[in-house]
Amino acid sequence: MPWLLDLNDAQLSLYEGLRARYQQPAVGLWLDNNWQYGNVAWEQAKLHPQQSNNLYLSRLSTEPLPRDIGNARNYADLAFSQLQSLQTQAAPEALTVAVPSNLSNEQLGVLLGIAKQASLPVAQFCDAALLGIVQAPLQAPEVWVIDVALHQLVLTGFSYADGRLDRTAVEIVNGAGLANLMDGWANVAADQFVKATRFDPLHAASSEQQLHNQILGWLGQADRPAELTINIDQEDNNRRVTINRRVLAEKTKQRAAALTKRLPDGAQVAVTSRCAELPGILDLLAGRDVVTLSPLAIPEGYLALQAAGELIPGDGVVYVTSASYLGQGQANPPSSAPDVAPTHGLHRHTATPLTKLLTQIGYNQRGNWLHLPDAAEALVNGSPPNPDQALACGDELSVGARQYQLIHVADAAPT
Repeated sequence: MPWLLDLNDAQLSLYEGLRARYQQPAVGLWLDNNWQYGNVAWEQAKLHPQQSNNLYLSRLSTEPLPRDIGNARNYADLAFSQLQSLQTQAAPEALTVAVPSNLSNEQLGVLLGIAKQASLPVAQFCDAALLGIVQAPLQAPEVWVIDVALHQLVLTGFSYADGRLDRTAVEIVNGAGLANLMDGWANVAADQFVKATRFDPLHAASSEQQLHNQILGWLGQADRPAELTINIDQEDNNRRVTINRRVLAEKTKQRAAALTKRLPDGAQVAVTSRCAELPGILDLLAGRDVVTLSPLAIPEGYLALQAAGELIPGDGVVYVTSASYLGQGQANPPSSAPDVAPTHGLHRHTATPLTKLLTQIGYNQRGNWLHLPDAAEALVNGSPPNPDQALACGDELSVGARQYQLIHVADAAPT
């Protein structure tokens, strides 16, 4: 099964196919002689500011920390500890890493060393923005991808010509990452508390942590309400304020104002879903040709390129920053890459040959690629099958009450 690590520190994600096996921010906390990572660390960071850190992926290096934290002496130590925790939970194989465009070659070298030490078998690096747009509905010769990290917005420029995407530029908007925006929204909320109750929640660690946790919880809601209500319990008193989303959006636009100056006129803009969900970001892009990427655009792009034969690891670890465009209007996966066509459907721990699985619902075969007729009683990735679209590795196939992950078994053929 293909494994992909999306190395975004706002949402460090490990995918097995399209299934997220791990999804946590890169925030570390040393507490009770032990490391805690992710949301559990972020939800206590204001209580223990000297024992927490959230800079170690953006500053990935052997640079010493301003002060030692637990057994960590440098940023690489912190990154290693979280990646080791991730490896313990999921044990991925032949890992591809989706890399933020702003990471340098030197940082990738440090990452390789950390991954080896943490028993993470890195096979290749791919530009994360590239994976996100290989199947997006692109229409312009110049495309810019906007993603959010903890401490900056990352803007990646691509040229789109002759059916290929090539990375051409990288821009950074510092101070507009998720952690920075949350600090700004906390300041807005604190101002509301002072006006309404004469109480400043930022003057005590416990109330400041309550404030941040409720902002974080609001952001994580699937059906996020238009208003953010915050309750602070302090010294047997409960205080409450309600903040309209528009007020938070204005704070975002102040902190991310430089975004509009970095994007050339006439370019198409693709925004990752985690970035588009932030109040105010899409307001800054009003009047531009904007497409919002799906939450699974990066792992879906990876699986599509792998199925097309473009991401087959070689002898060395390479960094992929250009690829064929596989979006709307493009041909089906090429029959010239028969070794990456799906051969089996995986249900729980059992793999069934794909042709045997599809016999009951019917299928068409073009070379080594299988297609379902439009009347087939099945769903592909939750939707009725498209007879012109070949089944690909990573697709979720629903037949009756069972769901199968399509995989390729070495030395097996679908015939």
